[in-house]
Amino acid sequence: MSSSSPILFSPPHLPPGYHHYEVVQVTTHISNEYIFNSSCDLYIVGYFYNGTFDPENLLQNMIQSDSSRDGILRFYVSMSSNNSYFLVITTYDPDVELDFIITASGPSLLYMTSFTPSTRRPPPTSK
Repeated sequence: MSSSSPILFSPPHLPPGYHHYEVVQVTTHISNEYIFNSSCDLYIVGYFYNGTFDPENLLQNMIQSDSSRDGILRFYVSMSSNNSYFLVITTYDPDVELDFIITASGPSLLYMTSFTPSTRRPPPTSK
């Protein structure tokens, strides 16, 4: 994620400030349990959503969250076929750019695509 990534302002349980984030939309054709891992070199925070992700209402549809000082996140998610899920990755500290890797495993193929949510609020212009 970079300075051109979308911004969350003060996500739950994180220091105040502008947190850049990335969203990955995930679907599958087989309902079952799946494991998602994300790794990087920084303090990382992740949220998993069922159905929709709204950056203006971060608690809505959140099914799991995780954070790790060593840069490793893990989610165990029971997924339904043909339903959309969203994995949101950000950093603990605001104004940080981040490279990360996501891996997933389970009984079926997973379809993961980058997702840019729409927002009604204009982006902040100053810090």
